[in-house]
Amino acid sequence: VSSDDWRWLIAAMALVWAAEATNTAFEHLCDVVRPEFHASVKRAKDIAAAAVLVCAIAAALIGALTLWPYAARYSAA
Repeated sequence: VSSDDWRWLIAAMALVWAAEATNTAFEHLCDVVRPEFHASVKRAKDIAAAAVLVCAIAAALIGALTLWPYAARYSAA
C-alpha cells in the first residue's frame, strides 16, 4: 500500500475514533446532567450514535475504495 493510500486509511480511522470519543463524552455529559430517563436525552444520544455510524460507513467506503486496486491486482494474478 502506497504512502498516499496510507494517508487516506489513517484519516478514515482517525475520523471514526474522533467520532466515537465525541459520542462517549456526549453520552457521559448527558448522564451527568440528566441521570434519569428522559426522551430528549435518549434522542440526542441516538443521534450522536448515528453520527458515529455514518463515520464508520464512510471509513469502510474509503477503505474499500483505497484497497480495491490492490485486491483486484492480487486476485487476478
